[in-house]
Amino acid sequence: MTNSSHAISYSVYFSYNQSNLTIHDQLKLDKYLDSVSQLENIISIEVNSYCDDIEYENITLNLSKKRSALILGKLQSRFNNNSIKSVHWCRMVNWQVLNTHQIDEQLNQYRRIDIVFKVRKNKAFGEDSSSIQIGDRLMLKGILFEPNEDKLLEESMPALKTLFQEMIKHPQLVIQIQGHTFSSDFFSNDFSDLQTSLSTLRAKRIYDYLIFKGISPERLSYIGFENQFPLGKEAKYDRRVEIEIINI
Repeated sequence: MTNSSHAISYSVYFSYNQSNLTIHDQLKLDKYLDSVSQLENIISIEVNSYCDDIEYENITLNLSKKRSALILGKLQSRFNNNSIKSVHWCRMVNWQVLNTHQIDEQLNQYRRIDIVFKVRKNKAFGEDSSSIQIGDRLMLKGILFEPNEDKLLEESMPALKTLFQEMIKHPQLVIQIQGHTFSSDFFSNDFSDLQTSLSTLRAKRIYDYLIFKGISPERLSYIGFENQFPLGKEAKYDRRVEIEIINI
């Protein structure tokens, strides 16, 4: 199996001279980390800390360390089996060439921490299935949905059949079905968390199909990841389902 990987990142912004987050930003970060912690294909995590008070180096370093400690505490409570590396550093600003607006913009960027997750790259389910391992997250290539709905596009049927055939071919295979949404998807039903409901229902659509075809529920589970992991392609490719291998 290849060890090819890619990175996903999340930026946390702090107020001037502060090492704590607002309640809103803390809840937002917790929600994101809870989602990512469901993944089992994370190789390592890196924490890059920035700061803006360049005149007093001891202050900037202390701020950087405190901010990093806050983030590291949250990561360590969720990712105990991962390698976490913290990088403390501050960038200098050339004040003389910047106007007031540019300075404010620059400083906002420097009061932040980037959390970078290195993850194993996805493969298409059904391709070289003999090389899959526990923790692999595989693309269900060709399983696509209507905008704002959990209704499958007609072109999804061949991929569904491939998934079913792989489950029959490997009777010990246990999977988690993971649903995703495009950033602007809006589900019309009255749920308190619309994006989660839509991504979860997309995963459940595949789950129900496999149950209908006779696959044991003990081999299946499903979860929704909202729009946390865009692919950077056309919108229809973010309206997708992926498979994570739980057991083989």
